[in-house]
Amino acid sequence: MKNRTKILFKTKTLRFGFFVLLSFTLLSCQEKLTGLQIIEKSIEAHGGLESWQKIKQLSFDKETTLFNEDGSVELKTEQFQLFQFETKLFGKIEWENNGNDISIIYSDEKISKSINDSIVDSESELKKASNAFWAAYYVACKPFDLIIQNYYSQAKPI
Repeated sequence: MKNRTKILFKTKTLRFGFFVLLSFTLLSCQEKLTGLQIIEKSIEAHGGLESWQKIKQLSFDKETTLFNEDGSVELKTEQFQLFQFETKLFGKIEWENNGNDISIIYSDEKISKSINDSIVDSESELKKASNAFWAAYYVACKPFDLIIQNYYSQAKPI
């Protein structure tokens, strides 16, 4: 009987805690942010627009894990991504898949792909490579691009 009382107390405490958490969450959601405000907050949280505009190169390692419904790992990928922002955009994504070294390079407004240093010339593979590159670029850089475009579009002529 004593254990049953403890279980009921814990259950009621958990329900009350969940209710309080849910209430705070709902009450804090009353501030409606515009898309621009969300982007501005994101940029400030990552160092601000001035810091971004000083960056000449961004490179990082990215790990992606896809899971099956049962929680088991379907696919795990580790990539190296590089973006250079000098006069023209240059980018590179490198990873290994089934023992093959794969590289996608964006240079001089053209995409290229190689597998084990052999150039891939299939149109469909180059289209996939282009989509992969721009998706990676979008994730890494788009909030900053959006805010810059917005400021320029709202600027008044001198």
